[in-house]
Amino acid sequence: MTYNNQPICNKCAKKIISDRLKTSNNDIATTSIFKLFLNKTKVLEEILDFITFYNEDKTLMLYDSFGTTETTNEKVSLDDIDIPQVIKTILSKRIKHLLPVQIEAINNGLLHNQNMLVVSKTASGKTLIGELAGITKTLQNKKMIYLSPLVALANQKYRDFKNQYKDLGLNITIKVGSNRINAEDELFIKEKSIIDSDIIIATYEGLDFILRNGESNHLNDLGVVIIDEIHMLENNERGSRLNGLIKRLMKLYPQAQIIALSATVKNSREIAGEFNLKLVEYDKRPVKLERYIDFMNNEDEKSKKIIQLCKDEFKQISSKGYHGQTMIFTDSRRKKDLIAKNLNKNGIKSEAYHAGLSYKRKVEIERAYLKQEITTVVTTSALASGVDFPSSQVIFESLRMGIKFLSNNEFHQMLGRAGRPTFHDIGKVFLLPIIGNTFNQENEVSVALSLLENDVDEVKIYYDKKATFEQILSDICAFKKISYFELEKKYNQIDNPLTFQNAIEVLIDHNMIYRNEEYFLTPTRYGKAVAISFIDIYTAELIRENIYDNPLDIVLDIEKFENVYLSNRFIKAFERNMDFYISSKLFSSSVKRILFSGDYIGILNSNLENKLVNVEKDFMLCDCLTLYCGCLERNVSNHIIERRLQGWSPKQISNEFMNNYELNLYSGDIYNWLDQVIRILEAIKRIAKSQNFNRVYRNCKEIIQKIEG
Repeated sequence: MTYNNQPICNKCAKKIISDRLKTSNNDIATTSIFKLFLNKTKVLEEILDFITFYNEDKTLMLYDSFGTTETTNEKVSLDDIDIPQVIKTILSKRIKHLLPVQIEAINNGLLHNQNMLVVSKTASGKTLIGELAGITKTLQNKKMIYLSPLVALANQKYRDFKNQYKDLGLNITIKVGSNRINAEDELFIKEKSIIDSDIIIATYEGLDFILRNGESNHLNDLGVVIIDEIHMLENNERGSRLNGLIKRLMKLYPQAQIIALSATVKNSREIAGEFNLKLVEYDKRPVKLERYIDFMNNEDEKSKKIIQLCKDEFKQISSKGYHGQTMIFTDSRRKKDLIAKNLNKNGIKSEAYHAGLSYKRKVEIERAYLKQEITTVVTTSALASGVDFPSSQVIFESLRMGIKFLSNNEFHQMLGRAGRPTFHDIGKVFLLPIIGNTFNQENEVSVALSLLENDVDEVKIYYDKKATFEQILSDICAFKKISYFELEKKYNQIDNPLTFQNAIEVLIDHNMIYRNEEYFLTPTRYGKAVAISFIDIYTAELIRENIYDNPLDIVLDIEKFENVYLSNRFIKAFERNMDFYISSKLFSSSVKRILFSGDYIGILNSNLENKLVNVEKDFMLCDCLTLYCGCLERNVSNHIIERRLQGWSPKQISNEFMNNYELNLYSGDIYNWLDQVIRILEAIKRIAKSQNFNRVYRNCKEIIQKIEG
């Protein structure tokens, strides 16, 4: 390290950097910034220039890069592998040679029924590994199951498989839960039997429903199960369910080949050992990846930077003939819309993509992006795992997901979206933290550097009490009759918050299972109803205790509609006249204070004032003296259900809320929530039937039919 052309020690350099940070009013963590640039330059003046944002040398923005050694690997053509010629003919339209990880899998027994865990980077060809084994077995009259964690990804894979393998005459079925609501612009999935299916595309829960319902015989001759995104085992809410599902599959179908896929499993040997899978690991990227960090002074500077990055990227054309396209991750619906609007205003064709859009609109955006009719997609971090756009560039406008910063695993999953071998020559990732920004007492710059410096975290399976009860009950339902001691042995190997004996006694006390004199466990009708409804035992008891109440009152005790947003006109009016932050969410504390106090209504123009009065008149009907009574949420939710029962579509309901109340309810959110309402009503219906409450059963059935439309 030199300073003024003279050698300087690290300690002294660090002191000078620290002093410059203080005089510049920058709060970049000194050790992190020093560590970041120590390997970039040995000239202290360049670091100091960068800190004060006078240095235009873009090489200092490049944090690191990951190359690819794909070209040095052996080339294996489709003709060299032992799969039916008809499959080779279909695949030859997509590929000429196998990618390295695919060769590794074949060399490790993929085509000889070897169970395996495949860990390799995004877009390295993992899915085709499952297809090579699965499609081959479908031609031998065996079933193939492809499991995805999300409905959106399952739908996408369903469309892909239907298109790719239509010439084979295979019967392809999708199982993603209800999705039976007949609504304008939404996907309507009719329930179909899987008995005659060759390929089943399912969410984890969609398949688990079949097992919990005791219908494992519907999957006789199961050949291959592909479990995509197996790192979901780390998810606090769904990890235990996925673990339970995999273990049930392996016990019920010991002949079936299990192929688990992931891009981010640090403790891969441990996970492979947990499920007795052979590990196939490949750590090279098929496309070079460059990761950049640029420290912003403020939001305006960041906005201009994003515009420039998107424009520059689209000008680039890869050797495959594709323009560079960008995916931007942000932390809220409101920011997503604002960013997309600003990009369009500056000549960048972009679209905001989120869960609230209708299915039809999502597909339109996906297709327009593939055709390069739009250059940029802006989405929320929360939807990252449900988005599959072939982007050459990923920009992290925010490093948060809701009220938390991204985890290392989430970050690596998202940056993996940059660069696809069939489209791009290089992938780029940009982090744009603002100097001085903090959230929950964490510094944004320090978080950015930490995410760049750290690898993925280990995948750990988490069980709380609810998960333990649910999985034990689900096992008993799936196996119909199982030895207490056999099940005890399994759960003694899991880190549980309660003993197996205690869990069994609770389930017996709740009349969910029987234990006979020979210590065999079987489910009761009530227990089976709870298991296949995917509700915890406490929610089940709430339903049973209130079974004679109006079913819709029970629904609203369990699940209210949450995604109600003030219009941009409201937000702008409040921001112009108030000196404190106003959330865009109707049910936030800041907006509720305005509604309950009435002090700020006068700052609105007459039109907006009337709309706000309409909200108070129609939805604030209680005599509660607190902001947090929940009546506002309940009344809005009830209104949505009433409109649906009257035959209104989600789109019509959305339009009513905007026209009458200046509130933004996305039709996709309404559709998704009504689907959840049906799921709860189904749970009430099943529990009522298990208790022989026939009137309640019939009432729920009628309501469900009306909501389905």
